[in-house]
Amino acid sequence: MERDDIRAFIRHRHDAVRRECVADTEHEPLERYEASLNQTVTTRRDLGRPATNPLTCALLCALNRDRRMHLSRARKELYDAALDMLLVRRGHGAGDHPRRACPSPGTSRQCCCSGWRTG
Repeated sequence: MERDDIRAFIRHRHDAVRRECVADTEHEPLERYEASLNQTVTTRRDLGRPATNPLTCALLCALNRDRRMHLSRARKELYDAALDMLLVRRGHGAGDHPRRACPSPGTSRQCCCSGWRTG
């Protein structure tokens, strides 16, 4: 994706999240997250390059919101945060039952990536 495509993608993703928000109070932070991410992928090459891929751009949108605009500069840390968000903490919200749960924090990534499941 080119720069204009990335901005449009980020806007579309945040619009979709805004439609899902139940409270109007959730909309203001989303405005900040969207503006911040647009600025970040424009000024930081370490995040601008991954944003050219739609899948990684969607991941950056989710991570930016999840981490309240604190995106790592190191690629490995960014991917570790993504794995944590998607595999380890997934389903731990109110009333959710995680599809995947791992026995200990030290083995979480290996278990989840290999498809280990409970229940």
